[in-house]
Formats: sequence, C-alpha cells, structure tokens
Amino acid sequence: MDWMNKLPLKQRIVAGCYLIAALFAVPVLITLLIMGKVVIGIILVAVLAALTFPLSRFIERTLTSSFDDISNVTHTIAKGDFTSRADENGSMGDISRSFNTMIDKLKKILTDASQITRQVMDASRGIEDKNQNLKIVMAQVASSSNELALGANEISVDIADMTESIKDIETKVSNYTSSTKEMNRRSVHTLELVEKGRQSVDTQAEGMRKNIQATQKVADTIEALSQNARGLQ
Repeated sequence: MDWMNKLPLKQRIVAGCYLIAALFAVPVLITLLIMGKVVIGIILVAVLAALTFPLSRFIERTLTSSFDDISNVTHTIAKGDFTSRADENGSMGDISRSFNTMIDKLKKILTDASQITRQVMDASRGIEDKNQNLKIVMAQVASSSNELALGANEISVDIADMTESIKDIETKVSNYTSSTKEMNRRSVHTLELVEKGRQSVDTQAEGMRKNIQATQKVADTIEALSQNARGLQ
C-alpha cells in the first residue's frame, strides 16, 4: 500500500472508492459466476464501475473543497493580501477557523514586525545622524587641537625668544651693576680725594692764617720800631 500513500489526496480518495467498490463487486461477481449468471455479474460490475467514478468525484470534491479554499487563501496571502479568509462553514470548519486564526495572528506578527522594523530603521537613522554629528564634532575637535598645537608651538617660540631677551636683559643688568659698582668705587675714591683736598685746603688756610698773624705781628713790630725811631729823633 506504499504506492497509495505516495498519491495526492484527490487520487487517494478516488483510488479508495474504487477499492471499496472492488471489495464489494468481487464477492458478488464470484457468487453470480457460481450461480451461472455471468452476464448479470458483468452488467452489475459495469454498472458499479460506472457509478463509482462520479461518486468518488463527489466525495473527493466534498472532502477537498475546504482544502482548495485554504489553498486559494494561501496563494492570496503569499501575494501579500491578508484580507482573504477561508470558509468556516464547510466540511472542515474547525480547520478553516484555526487557519483564519493563524492568518490573524500572522498578520498581527507581521504588523508588529513592521512597526519594530520601522522603529529600528528610525533608531538607526537617528544613530547615523548622531554618528555624523559626532564625526563633525570630532573633526572640529581635531582642527581645534591642531590649532592649539600650532598656538602652543608659537607660544614656545615666543617663550624661547623671551628667555633670550631676559638673558640679554640680565646680562645688561649685570653689566650695569658692575658699572654702577665701579662708579660707586670711583665716587668713593673721588670723595676721599675731595676730603683730602679739603683737609689740605684747611691746612693751607690755617698756615695762611698763621702766616697772616705772623705777618701782622711783624707789621706791629715794625710799626712799634718805627714809633720808637721817631721818638728817638
């Protein structure tokens, strides 16, 4: 019976109907053959075979109509239309209702997935915008860092020049200090010479005063001698 399991559902229904008819016709045909009524047996088998085909088609349509409906709805859903529904009033109403419930849940899942995808896309777009802004900020920071580095380099050069200028000023101040010390030393020496000159002048003035006094005494002596001389005459 493996060959029958490999057949599609419709063909299995037809084959099953013919097998049932054969199981019924064979004993009847054997009985009629035993009774010597061969013609009646052949007619009966022919009539049974003729009736089996439309009966099998009717049974097949009755059992598979719901499957055909579900198949059509499946093809419609495959095209993206989730509005189609299987007929729940057929011979397989429970299966159709379950199938329709599955469609509703699938539609809800797809709707939620679409919303999640949209949110993810919006979030990704926002992240991309933020990354772009971050790149711009990083570029500005890099540019500012470069400018700061150039400014620091210029400041270092200026500081180096200032250091040289300060050293030059220190050298000049040191030379000025040395010159000032030399001038102070010479000023002290000059003051010493002036003091010595003053002392010499004072000494000379004292000598001159003494000379004047001595000269005055000499003059007084001469005057006295003159008076004495005039008295003697």
